[in-house]
Amino acid sequence: MRGLILSLTIPGLLVLAAAAPVPHAPSSTQPVDVTAALDAGTSLALVQITTVKDQDNRAADGDRANLISYTLVKSSGKPPASLRVVTANPYPQMAGAPAAPEPTGILIPNPLIPGQRYWIVFSTNKKKYPQGVVAFYPEKDAPAALDAAITAKKYDK
Repeated sequence: MRGLILSLTIPGLLVLAAAAPVPHAPSSTQPVDVTAALDAGTSLALVQITTVKDQDNRAADGDRANLISYTLVKSSGKPPASLRVVTANPYPQMAGAPAAPEPTGILIPNPLIPGQRYWIVFSTNKKKYPQGVVAFYPEKDAPAALDAAITAKKYDK
């Protein structure tokens, strides 16, 4: 939804106002404790984001997602080659059918900026981490424990 036009009629006066769309805030936050994030993860990588593309397949009974491509700078374990973050579920199939719950996670709305580097802790547990991401940290703000985990080859087993 791009915006909502509101109208209010006061005797002898018509007032129109455009309300800007309100992006929804992340419904979950990443772990504050980097050790807990590393323990929950199955791989870790320092990546440079190359592209973020919006893909909307809802007209064809699909979902809407951000396709995030990146270059691996260094890693431990087997991080995915890219990320696909669902941002909206398919439209309801039948009139009156309940809509699916809105997708949630730490990457909604997408905070990853092309050209920037991020440490990302990945997980293969899609039930707990539907985006496949436990936590992410901008390279400049990253705790030293992330680089130490790479050096120790924490996920290379």
